[in-house]
Amino acid sequence: MSLRPGTRLGAYEVVAPLGAGGMGEVYKARDGRLDRIVAVKILPQHVASDPTLRQRFEREARALALLSHPHICAVYDVGQAETEQGAIHFMVMEHLEGDTLAARLTTGPLPTSEALSYAIQIADALDKAHRKGVIHRDLKPGNIMITDGGAKLLDFGLARMTPVAPSSEDMSAAPTVTSPLTGTGTIVGTFQYMAPEQLEGREADLRSDIFAFGAVLYEMLTGRKAFEGKSQASLIAAILEREPASVSAVQPTSPAALDQIVKTCLAKNPDHRWQSAGDIGRQLRWIVEGGAAHTTRRRPAWLVPAVVVAVAALLVALGVWALTRSAPSAPRPVSRLLLTPSAAAPLVSVAGTDVAISPDGTRIVYLGEVPQGGRALYVRDLGGLEPRLIAGTEVPRDFTNANPSFSSDGGSIVFRSAGKGILKAALGGGVPIKIADDEPGFVGAASGRSEVIMAVVRPGGANGLYRVPENGGAPERLTPAVAENVLYVAPTFLPGDKAVLYYLIGVGDQSERVAVFDLATRSQRILVEGGANPTYSPSGHLVFARGTTLMAVRFDADRMAVIGSPFPVVQEVRHPGLITAADYALSRDGTLIYVPAGFGTAGSGLAKVVWVERGGRSFGSAIDAPLKYPRDMRLSPDGRRLLITTALGDISVYDLSGRPALPLVSGSSGSNGMPLWSPDGQQVFFSARRNGLAGLYSIRADGSDLAPKSIPIANFASLGDYFPGASPISPLTWMRDGRLLIAAMRATGGADILALPAAGGTAEDVIKTDYIEDSGAVSPDGKWLAYRSNRSGRDEIWVRASDGSAPIRVSQNGGREPLWARNGSVLFYLERTKVMSLIVKPGEDFTFEPPTELFDGPYLHPSSFLESATDISSRTFDVVPDGRFLMFSAVEDTDATTTSGPAGIVVVQNWSEELKRLVPTP
Repeated sequence: MSLRPGTRLGAYEVVAPLGAGGMGEVYKARDGRLDRIVAVKILPQHVASDPTLRQRFEREARALALLSHPHICAVYDVGQAETEQGAIHFMVMEHLEGDTLAARLTTGPLPTSEALSYAIQIADALDKAHRKGVIHRDLKPGNIMITDGGAKLLDFGLARMTPVAPSSEDMSAAPTVTSPLTGTGTIVGTFQYMAPEQLEGREADLRSDIFAFGAVLYEMLTGRKAFEGKSQASLIAAILEREPASVSAVQPTSPAALDQIVKTCLAKNPDHRWQSAGDIGRQLRWIVEGGAAHTTRRRPAWLVPAVVVAVAALLVALGVWALTRSAPSAPRPVSRLLLTPSAAAPLVSVAGTDVAISPDGTRIVYLGEVPQGGRALYVRDLGGLEPRLIAGTEVPRDFTNANPSFSSDGGSIVFRSAGKGILKAALGGGVPIKIADDEPGFVGAASGRSEVIMAVVRPGGANGLYRVPENGGAPERLTPAVAENVLYVAPTFLPGDKAVLYYLIGVGDQSERVAVFDLATRSQRILVEGGANPTYSPSGHLVFARGTTLMAVRFDADRMAVIGSPFPVVQEVRHPGLITAADYALSRDGTLIYVPAGFGTAGSGLAKVVWVERGGRSFGSAIDAPLKYPRDMRLSPDGRRLLITTALGDISVYDLSGRPALPLVSGSSGSNGMPLWSPDGQQVFFSARRNGLAGLYSIRADGSDLAPKSIPIANFASLGDYFPGASPISPLTWMRDGRLLIAAMRATGGADILALPAAGGTAEDVIKTDYIEDSGAVSPDGKWLAYRSNRSGRDEIWVRASDGSAPIRVSQNGGREPLWARNGSVLFYLERTKVMSLIVKPGEDFTFEPPTELFDGPYLHPSSFLESATDISSRTFDVVPDGRFLMFSAVEDTDATTTSGPAGIVVVQNWSEELKRLVPTP
C-alpha cells in the first residue's frame, strides 16, 4: 500500500493501512477537525488515471452520500490532495471495527437467530438504497461488515443510480441520472452472487440485488454457497439452470418458512422474485416474532414409521400426564382502539391526570364535562357503548386535579373533590365516603388491600407520602421531612403492596426522578433519573414518562432494581408539565390506556420536520410525529439523527431512518435547550436552569446515562454580570483544539462568546463587546468563526479569523443562524424567512461571493413561530451532507381555539405482550 503513516490528505492524517483491492486502498486515519477516527479510501494512480474507474469511485461516493441508514457505511467527505505520490483522490467514510461476513463464514454457518438478525438489517439497508434509486449490483459477504452494532453494507463502487419518483415513503430528492457505468452486455459484479440477467449481460435492477441477497442469506444459514462450480463456466451454468438444496435439507432445525423466502429470492425470472427488500424484511421479522412457529415442514419418508412406533410406546405414559397438565397458553394478541367518550360526556380538554383503568383492565374512569356545567368522573366498560356518571363525583367547572385511581378490587374510585376531601366512591352507586380531609396539594393516590397511600404537597417541608386506612382515618406520614422544594407525585403499588412507586420533583432544579419506597423498611431508592409517574407492568417492566414519551425498562420487582437501559415504547402521550403527571394508566392484566398528546391543546403550535431541496420544494416529512413548538434543530455528525427541543424543554434524539424517538432530558417551561452534539456524536451538551441558575450539562446520546452531568466553569463567579438568575447559556460549536464555544447572555442585555474546555474549567473570552454576539459556527477547517452580532444596529452575520483579526460583515439585509456546509465552501444563514447562501473562496483571506437567496418557503423561524424566540443560538434548520435541508413546517389548524388530536382515549389491550418484544429480557 502506497501511503505511509503520517501522510496528510487535507484534514485527515493516515494512521495505518486497513486493506487494499483492485479499486482502491483503505487506510485508518484521524480527522483533525473533529478528532475522530475515520476510514479513508484512495484511488491508486493506475486506477485514477482510468476515467472509467475514476467514475466508479466518484459514483460510490455519490451513492453513499444519498443514503443515511444505520446499516449502511456512512460517507463523510470526498476530496483531492497533493502528496509525495502526486494528486490523490480520496473518500472519507465511517470507520468500522469488526470482520466481514465472508471472514465470519469461514468458520461455518451462523446461528439461525444471528443470521436472521443480520438479514433483517441488510434487507432494511437494501430497501433504503432501492427507494433512493441506488442498486448495489455487488452484494456479497465480502461487502458486508459485522460490527458490534450489527451488519453494515459496504462498497457501492458498482452501484447503478436510477430515477425514483418521490413518494410518501421516500421523501428525498431523486438522484441525478448519469450515463451508464458499463456498456450493454458487460458483466459487472462477483459471479457467485450474480442474478441470471446479470450473467446474460442484461441491465440489473433492484431484483438483481434481491437474488444476491438470497444467495447471501442461504450462505449465512447453511455455511454453503448457493451455487458452486469447478470453473467459471460451470458456475454460470449452475446459476442459470440449477436450484440449490433447500435450507431445511442442509439445516433441519431452521424454520421451514425460510425455504420459501430463500427460494423466492433465487427465482431465475426477476418477475417471480420478491419485488422489494422491504417485503423480505417484513417476512423475516414475522419469523423472528414467532409467526413461523406453527409452520410445518415435510420430514424424510423414513422418519414417519419411526415416529409412529415411538409415539405408540409413549401414549399410555403420556395420557395421564396430559390429562392433569394444561398446555402453555399462546401469547395474547395485542389490539388497539380509540375510545371516544359520548358528546354528552366528553373528556375534559384541560391538561391533567384524567384517566384510570381498573386492575382487571375491563373499565376506565375519566374526568369529563357535565352538560349542565361543571365536571364529574365517568366510568365506561370496555365492552359497553356509553359512559355513566359516578354519583357524588361532581366538581366545579375549573377543577382539574381529581387524580382518580381505582381501589385494589376495582369496585371503587379514590379521588379529590374540591372542599369535600379525599373521597372513595363505589362504582355501583351510593354516597361517597370521606377517607381524608381536603388536600389542595393532592397529587395522586394508590389503593392497596387495606390502605391508601396519598402523595400530598404541603407547605413547610411536609410534602411526601401519607398512609390512611381504606375506609378513612388520620393520615400517617411515611416519608421523612424534606426540603420544601422536593415533591412526591403519582404513587402506585408494586405487586404484593409491599412497596410504592412514585416520582420526585426538584422544584428548584426542575428534575424528575423515579423512586420506590419500601413500606417495611421505610427506605427510599432512586430507580431512574429523568422520569415521571412510573407504573409496573406484569411483563416485568417499569414503565414511566419522559416528556410525552412512555419509556420501559426491565425491572426486578422482588429486588426493586432496574435491569438495563430504558427504551421508548409509546410516543405522543399528553403530559403538560411537572406536577401534572402524564395521562396514561396500566392495568394489572397489561392493558394500557392514554390520552394522545395533541388533544386538549389550545391552538396548534404543532410543526413537522420536512426535507427541502435547494430550490425550496418540500419532499415530505423526515420525522413521522408532529412536534409541539420545536426548536434547536441539530443534525448529528454522521447525518443520521436530529436533536430537537420541544415546548416543555424536552430534548430528544430523532432517528431519520424512522426508529422511535429517544428522549434524553425532560423539562418544564423551556428549562432545557440549545443542545449540541459532541464531535463524535456520543454525547449531547445542553443548557439548563437548575436552582434558578443557568448552567451547562452533558448526557450520553444513547440514553444509557440518565443523569445529566454538570460542566463546571471555574471562573463562574468572576464573570461579573454573566449568568444572572435564569439568563441563558448556549453551547454553540466546537473549536479545532477541542474546546467548546458558548454564548452567555449578560444582565445588561448583551451577549458574548467564550471558549470552555469540554470537561469544564476556565472560560476565556473569544468575542466580548457591548453588543449581542451569539449563534457562533466554526468553519470545518477551523479558520473562521461565523456569528450573529447587532453591532450595526440590527442582527447581521459576521465572520472573524481564528487569530482574532477584525471581523467582516457578510450579510447585507439582516441575518441569523449561520451554518457551514460540511466541506466549508458555503456559509448558509437566515435573512428573516429566507435561506441565504454565501460561497466562500479558498485562500488565506476570507473572500466570498455576494450572498444569494436559495428559497423563501413556508417554513418556520424564530420570528414567526418559536415559543422561545428570544433564546440565543436557537437553530431552526440544518443541512444534510448531500445538500438537502431540514426545516420546520407548521401543521395546519383551521381553528386555533379548538382542540387538536383525537378527542378520546387510546386503549392497547395486552400491551404487556408487546413490551416483551420491544424491551426483551437481557
